[in-house]
Amino acid sequence: MHYWNKDNFEGLKDIAENYSSQQEFLLFSRYCHFKERGLKKEALKNIEQYVSELKNKPKLQQNGIAEELCELAFFNGHVHQLIPFPLQTTLHEILKQWVIDEPSNPKAYRWLGYISGNIEFYKTALELDPNDEISITRLINQHLGDLDYQTHHLCEALFIGNIEDAKISILECEKLIKRLTDKTVMTSYTEEVESYKDLIGTWQEYKALDVKDSFPDYCQSRDKNFEFYSIVYYENK
Repeated sequence: MHYWNKDNFEGLKDIAENYSSQQEFLLFSRYCHFKERGLKKEALKNIEQYVSELKNKPKLQQNGIAEELCELAFFNGHVHQLIPFPLQTTLHEILKQWVIDEPSNPKAYRWLGYISGNIEFYKTALELDPNDEISITRLINQHLGDLDYQTHHLCEALFIGNIEDAKISILECEKLIKRLTDKTVMTSYTEEVESYKDLIGTWQEYKALDVKDSFPDYCQSRDKNFEFYSIVYYENK
């Protein structure tokens, strides 16, 4: 039935089953159950009731639930309907209050960074806990995203932004990667960063020579097998 979105719906079903026996997550479990079945009205009713009850719980319990749900969502990114807007808004409020109440707790900043999408909270979490690998990886991904944006038009010999900013992003990635403990993750990130270093170095070489070949052709002539984006422009008629 949901073959086009199989991972999402199977994830919702599994999570609904796993949390069905936990009283403080019962309504959340029911939300996942109804959402997986495509019953939007029933799903919304349960999540609204869950949010209402969550707001009335003691702060310490709210913090624990917020941490549990954020961690659940973080490690189940394929389940993209897991934290609906009413719940996301409430988690944001809880986490904002948590960092006020416990300004030296890195967990509060880490999950506020996740639920808000504000990278600055991950930086604060790392200042408090230099070994917080979730914050480390989120910051690495942010820098890699910046590099991807700056280089995605190089197929048209167009570098977006500033070379020096790109080099700073590379240096920051390298420093953050050294903090990781998972060797497989370290290797994967290192290979990606090295690829960007090679791409940007080749681009600088290309610009200095002022050759007539396209940049992809220049790379190919030097056995540089970069993967370039296919850029498509649409004309309004």
